[in-house]
Amino acid sequence: MTMNEWKFNPHTDTIQYLGGWLTDPTYRGCIVRENSGRRAGTWAVRPRDPWTEVDHTAMYAETMEAARAALENVTPGGHRCEVFVSQYLGHCPERASVVTYSGIGDQFRGILLCPVHSVKVLVGDPRMSVERWEAKCGAITHESGPIVGDRVTPPMAPVRRSDFLSRPVVWGDDWEGYTLGMKLAQRIVRGDLVMFHGTGAFEVNSVDVVPIPLDEPLYRFNCNGGATYGGTYNCAVPVLNPPL
Repeated sequence: MTMNEWKFNPHTDTIQYLGGWLTDPTYRGCIVRENSGRRAGTWAVRPRDPWTEVDHTAMYAETMEAARAALENVTPGGHRCEVFVSQYLGHCPERASVVTYSGIGDQFRGILLCPVHSVKVLVGDPRMSVERWEAKCGAITHESGPIVGDRVTPPMAPVRRSDFLSRPVVWGDDWEGYTLGMKLAQRIVRGDLVMFHGTGAFEVNSVDVVPIPLDEPLYRFNCNGGATYGGTYNCAVPVLNPPL
């Protein structure tokens, strides 16, 4: 069975599945013909979200052929966020949920953003879900993206351990098994492992909200060994997720 194979419901002709049956790991979503209401006769395009394992309607198509083509455009597994975090951490590793766009007919794609970075990055630009964009405008490929050159991955450069009075829980050049992630500053809680630039990850023991004159309050993360780190409201904070 291929990811582009269509299967038909044996009990009704109003639904078709792409990639396999609902419980199959190759299942990519379905198209459903509307039988009532103002959209009667159209086909709902419902890609499967691989993280929530729920089908969401991305758009409606006038014909079965158009609905099939739209669902086939949606990339299985989705895409990653395109925000560059730092030379040390590389590009954001989180899954993109929305894409910015411009131009008549939504023809010009902007940048892919994860839920964390979408809060502050290009907030004035029009945006839509990644699944809806692909269904309407075609599959997003590396060549069509705004990233210049290859995606930068964390280099894990050597860390001079003798230079630090406070030792991180996980050193920045030795976090095999952990995965890099992003959280909003106000959602950091006790036990999170926040990444210090160029050093490693420290464990948060407590969080304070510190008033700053003529500026936004600072969320201060008090970590092991007396280390402190912080960010303002809606600031994206790199964290390490422990192995499962």
